[in-house]
Amino acid sequence: MRTAVKLNETAPQLSLIRAVEGDLRASAILANEIDDFQEDLNVSQPMNARQIKNAGMLLIEKFWMLNTADIHAIFNMARMGEFGTIYNRLDITILSEWFSKYTLDKGEQFAMQQMQISERSKD
Repeated sequence: MRTAVKLNETAPQLSLIRAVEGDLRASAILANEIDDFQEDLNVSQPMNARQIKNAGMLLIEKFWMLNTADIHAIFNMARMGEFGTIYNRLDITILSEWFSKYTLDKGEQFAMQQMQISERSKD
């Protein structure tokens, strides 16, 4: 997957939301995105409220460095099929895969930007 990921440094990071407002607030941001996503795609095997809450908590633990714009971007990319076809179900494994791919791409893009800056400073 080669997706251009726009680095958005102005949106609050999940780690900051967790520190200031608590884990439940950070997890609620993810829960809302998951709920909206399931509704938009009309999956026949949606996650239930407990699964969504647990997924939110697991995702903020692992992907604390992402910000709210990143979270929104991940779900929009998934809506557009950028992570592959959705086979009428959603679970934590699928979500974790999307988040991992996005984070990897974002890291690669950041590294490329740093290399370009370094090259320009040599001139």
